[in-house]
Order: sequence, then C-alpha cells, then structure tokens
Amino acid sequence: MRWLFSYLIFVTLAAQCLAHDSSISGLKIILDKDGAIVSVMTRLSNFGKADAKAAIARQVKLVVNGRTWVCENPEVVIDKPTDNITMQARIKVPVESVEVIQRLFAENPNSKTIVTVMKNGESVGEGVVTTEFPSWTYGTLTKMSAGKVFLDFLTMGINHILSGPDHLMFIFGLMLARPRIKELLKVATAFTIAHSITLSLCALNIFTLPSRIVEPLIALSIVAVAAEKFLKPNDQVWRTILVAFFFGLVHGFGFAGALTEAGLPAHQAATALLSFNIGVEVVQASLILITIPILTLLATKKPKFYAPATMVCAGLISLAGAFWFVERIVRGG
Repeated sequence: MRWLFSYLIFVTLAAQCLAHDSSISGLKIILDKDGAIVSVMTRLSNFGKADAKAAIARQVKLVVNGRTWVCENPEVVIDKPTDNITMQARIKVPVESVEVIQRLFAENPNSKTIVTVMKNGESVGEGVVTTEFPSWTYGTLTKMSAGKVFLDFLTMGINHILSGPDHLMFIFGLMLARPRIKELLKVATAFTIAHSITLSLCALNIFTLPSRIVEPLIALSIVAVAAEKFLKPNDQVWRTILVAFFFGLVHGFGFAGALTEAGLPAHQAATALLSFNIGVEVVQASLILITIPILTLLATKKPKFYAPATMVCAGLISLAGAFWFVERIVRGG
C-alpha cells in the first residue's frame, strides 16, 4: 500500500510547484469618432525578467483598416502588489475594421486573449484569441455565438482551476477532513453555492474585493480545512460545512479573477458565467471521483496506515497554506 501513500504525498507536494493562472489577458478597443483607445491588462509575471514597460506594446498585434497598427507612446501602469500591468495607446484614424492577428504571449500555448470592442459605452464585438482560434476580426458587428462562448469559457474554467493549486489544495483538504461521501457531498455543495455567488457578483462588477485581501484569505482557507482533519469531532459536520461556505465565498473572488481581468462578453455574460463555473466544477468533481476511492481503499485495507498517512498529508497542506499566507501578505496579495 506504499503506492497509495506515495500518491497522497505526490499530489500534495506537486501542487505547490504550480503557479496561479496567468495565461489570460484582456484587450479592449474603445471606439470613438476620431479613432480608438487600445487598452491591455495582463499579469506582470508573464514578462519574466524582461522590461515589461518596453515589451507590452510589442505583444499587441493589430491590423486596422487593412494596415498594420504601430503602437506609439503607450501609457503603462505597473502594480507589483497585484501582479498587474495595464497599457493604453491610441489608434489615430477612424476605425472601420480591426483584426487581432495574434494573442498576447503567443509563445505560451495556453495563453488566451479576450477581446472586447466598445462603442458609445456598449459592447459591439467580443472574441477569444487562442491557439485554436489564432485571430479575430471586428467589422460592423462581430459577436461570438453562444456555443463558442460556452466552449471557450468552459475550457477557461478548467484551465484556471488546474493552474491554481491553492483551490485544488482546499478541495483535497476537505476530502481528508470529510472522506465519507454523504458528508463530503454536503460540504462540497456548500462550497459550490458559496463560490458561485461571489463569482457572479464579482464578474458582473456588482461587488468585488481587492486581491491583496482575497489571495491571503484563500491561503488561510487551506490552513483552516487542514485543521479540520485534526480538530473535528465526528458529529460536527456542520462546522465543516460552515467553513466550506465561508471560504467558498472567498474562493469565488479568486475564480472571478480570470474573468474580471479580461471582461465578460457583454451579450453572452450569463452563458460565459455558467460555462466557466461548470469548468470549475468538472475539475472539482474529477478530483473527488479520483481521490475518494483511493482514500476509501486505504481506510479499508490498511486502517492502521490510513490515519498517519492522511495526517501527514493534512499537515503538509496546512504548511503549504501557511507559507502562501505569509508570502502573499508580504507581497501584498
């Protein structure tokens, strides 16, 4: 049964080596009678050691009215605590058509650029530029179909949670604390309802919290669910449900980061939210379906081994959460 213990340790440690999702960038083109404003938002960490201020303009590849657009005199703002960088530049001719011929950070096969064209305060075009769809064109009116929005944002939700190990560690901690399937279903349902609420509120710009508050709280949630493994009485499942619901609200703000950085398609906002959330749930359900049978097998076949093995994993999860909490407090989010 050593392979079971090795699996638990591997999942716990491997997740710590991953980073938060930084593959999604936002590109907004705001039309006016004299031209347009090009606005870009992305993660500062995407640039590595390169000079981000100099490099961000080179990432924007546009063809305006059939001619290659050259970005001149961009205004760049860097916010290191939130790992964000924004750029604004001007298209100086009236725009009849614009083509995004390459996504930002095209060297990264997982990168995506969500494009929104605005006019008179309303969205008149939306698109997602990916490896599969390497360009996007705006004419008089270009909108994504509901089917394409659903598939794109479903994939985005899956990729977002897979690239965010803190969310995965939280779910894994819940499974260690409540491995009985009836209890876990109650706990997972509370978590899902909670993060769906705040994901919607944040993505629709109704209510949000800054990442300097959200990110440390997400890390603290990992410590809290790991502590449930050590502290829970058998009859206190409602306490775990409350913990899952409270921190589910926090995780919802984290999930929404992928959407608020880039913006929802204005005409398909409900579809995008639903499919993104389904993508998140697909990963969570898959993790549960894979891990619970292993935990059950371990508890049945090696009951004496099960307790120390799961305690060690819970301890490692708690340490990871504590490390992320301190690290995010120090860097400001």
